[in-house]
Amino acid sequence: MPSEKDSSDSDESSEYPNHPYQLLCSLPSALHTTHQRRCDSQMPLSDSLMPLADNCPLVEVKVSKLKDCLMLTPGWLDIEKFQEWSNACHRYLKHSEKKSKEIVRFVVDGMLEPCFVKWYHANQTCIDALSLDKYLTEFVKYVLPCKWEHGVRNTLLSSKQGNKPFADWQIELENLNTLLANTKSTCCLSDASVQAQLKANMNPDLRAKLDNTNLIATTFQDWIRKVTELNEDLHEENACTQRLIDANNAAHAAEQQKRKPLAEHLSDPPTCTQSPSLMGSSVNANILQLPWLTEDEKRILKEHKGCT
Repeated sequence: MPSEKDSSDSDESSEYPNHPYQLLCSLPSALHTTHQRRCDSQMPLSDSLMPLADNCPLVEVKVSKLKDCLMLTPGWLDIEKFQEWSNACHRYLKHSEKKSKEIVRFVVDGMLEPCFVKWYHANQTCIDALSLDKYLTEFVKYVLPCKWEHGVRNTLLSSKQGNKPFADWQIELENLNTLLANTKSTCCLSDASVQAQLKANMNPDLRAKLDNTNLIATTFQDWIRKVTELNEDLHEENACTQRLIDANNAAHAAEQQKRKPLAEHLSDPPTCTQSPSLMGSSVNANILQLPWLTEDEKRILKEHKGCT
């Protein structure tokens, strides 16, 4: 009776009859250890995306010109950087005029991370024979932690529009779903599921406007376009309302400035009505002037001059 290993080997051989497809078995020990540590780890997915080595930088995708070979700098790779690398590879395929069957041989030469280089050199014959999409599917299996797709799907399902423009938020979700689709993940959502998710988590005001609108859309992209228009109309309505509120507040403040409450009038200190020039330059105009002395008061002061 054939063993489970023999059965799996025969399945792989039948799926790839033209070349010995044994990437997993020939995985270099360094990369296999990293991959196994991530798979066996019980830490949350967000934590498992951190570099396994201290002070390890995040990779950068560098492209000088569309026709020039791209470069992946040394470092660790997260989901967003893998998506960037995948997009850059497809752009290179489109503009480089290279044949699709030879494009992978040029792309892998741009991977400068030693761990990725070892993985390629150990399986060069097999990898060179892959299509670009198949190469990216195999590459993502070893550079991202196990069940990374579930983390992306959870992010997609829990995302809310908030105060973002609907178009920007929708593109963010579409990019996440495209990442799942490009890697042939079973976590990828259908257009109908994405549409339902967008409606459930969109801004409450936009959802209310959508519910009160007889919106008819034949396709998912048509629905996206019409909801984007509704969101722009809602934004303009809110901006107009805010302008009216600001104008009303300004008019109210000006009216309040003209009217002084009675309490403020009663609390005002008495002011001197005499011209400051008559009181001397050193006397404040707001200080009350003492009354003039009478003749009797002058006589008494003169008689008692010098008394203490």
